[in-house]
Amino acid sequence: MDVLAGWFGAAGLTVVIETGIMVAAGYRSRRFVLACVCINIATNLTLNVLLALFSMKYRTWSWGLVGVLEAVVVVVEWSVLRLAAGSEGQSVPFRSRATVRLAGFVVLANLASFAAGLLFRLSTTPW
Repeated sequence: MDVLAGWFGAAGLTVVIETGIMVAAGYRSRRFVLACVCINIATNLTLNVLLALFSMKYRTWSWGLVGVLEAVVVVVEWSVLRLAAGSEGQSVPFRSRATVRLAGFVVLANLASFAAGLLFRLSTTPW
């Protein structure tokens, strides 16, 4: 039960930080915010489950694995948010300034939530 509470707490922290950054960056449509909340919950919980399964099998996990999985999360979130940022069901054009801007904010938001999660984990882990 504590593990699930930790996972949902981490997902909530991620949603607050990443959605807050995206809203502050000007992505404020109801559709975009809803997509941002949903994709962040999905990717955060999936990432935590994969890390838990990996650590149960190998009794540890590596920073390399975390880096690869976080990179996959960034690409997945950017892909979904690119669709949500477009108008009338069209995604933001792939080769555009808007796409690069969105990618930059997705990376920034993920770095911020990763850092906050790491600090939270370090502050609650007994030495």
